[in-house]
Amino acid sequence: MVICDGIWRDFGTGKRFILGCFSVLHARRFPATHPVMGLYVAITNGRGTVPVKVCLVDVDEEREPLWFAEGEVEFSDPRAVIEMDFMMAGVTFPAPGEYRFQFYASGALIMERRILVNELPEVSS
Repeated sequence: MVICDGIWRDFGTGKRFILGCFSVLHARRFPATHPVMGLYVAITNGRGTVPVKVCLVDVDEEREPLWFAEGEVEFSDPRAVIEMDFMMAGVTFPAPGEYRFQFYASGALIMERRILVNELPEVSS
């Protein structure tokens, strides 16, 4: 799982290009809205049609998810690697702290990726 600024897909080859990887965001005020970010996920060892869910939560899961997506992926073979990319616009972080992207398959948490959101001090003129 990779957090990034953007994901470009070459339609000729099907390859994905992950642009601007990061794991920390900075903001001067909260709530803070991040204009756009991407999430790349690659999974394997699935069988048949698998329901999947991706969500962005605060580390203690005290709030509703900040963002989520759900769907299904089809594994023709357990050895197949399924790649997914998600683009999010205008995600609002209510406070500084630690957040997690979580990936679920068939209702089970498969992986997490931490993202820190730091508060920057105000700049005095």
